[in-house]
Amino acid sequence: MNPPGSNDYLGALYRRTASRKEMYVDLVEDYFDKRRQQSIVRYSLRRLESLGYTVSIKNQKPLDPIHLRTN
Repeated sequence: MNPPGSNDYLGALYRRTASRKEMYVDLVEDYFDKRRQQSIVRYSLRRLESLGYTVSIKNQKPLDPIHLRTN
């Protein structure tokens, strides 16, 4: 058996993980929903129309420019 911190796979993985000095950035709970807002709206609209509903959508507030980017 190898001692802790040896040169095996898990030891190398630990050293790579432990050496990271990055700060943790907490993304808000709806970060991904806001980022994909337009695609979520389009999907929901198509889904409701496929179920036989007539849907009209009115945006209550303008979107932030960062959320309008498409990836």
